[in-house]
Amino acid sequence: MRNAERAGRTGRAERTERTERTERTERTERDDRLAAVATDPDAAIAALPASPATLTPQRPLPMDHTSDRTFGSLHELFRRLAHTTAYIIGTPVAFMIAMVTIIAWALSGPVFHYSDTWQLVINTGTTIVTFLVVFMIQNTQNRDSQAIHLKLDELICSVATARNALVDVENRPDAELARLQREMREARDEPDAPA
Repeated sequence: MRNAERAGRTGRAERTERTERTERTERTERDDRLAAVATDPDAAIAALPASPATLTPQRPLPMDHTSDRTFGSLHELFRRLAHTTAYIIGTPVAFMIAMVTIIAWALSGPVFHYSDTWQLVINTGTTIVTFLVVFMIQNTQNRDSQAIHLKLDELICSVATARNALVDVENRPDAELARLQREMREARDEPDAPA
């Protein structure tokens, strides 16, 4: 009986070790790809598989400073908090709570004789809430924007006739963006080729 328990524990330990080794290997490969993109974006784009079917799902790309465990977990905690807050704030219930709060504050005006303190309560409350929510919504907006750009980049890379130079175009200088925009306008004005 004890030998079977030990064998079971050993098997679980080996599976856990294999999983950790696989994750370390994947992280190393991903970090190598990121380093390649940082040094030579064109070579990294050329190394992408031709077919989207050959792409394997990847975990989100780490930021440069996520090697620090404390910062990484803090970053993840903030991401979750921002996502949840943005979701909750966008619901009809949150809007109704805000409306009820404003109405209650307005109705309490005569009780407090519309004093400076009465006005200060709503001003301070709304300022604090607005200040904090701006950061949370911006975080969510940044993530959504990044995800959309990555999806568009994937589409560009998977379509044979698309120009791979447009991958990561959002990080190009303004002058280059203006030039590309002019090219797109000119292409839009040209008649379509017969099918």
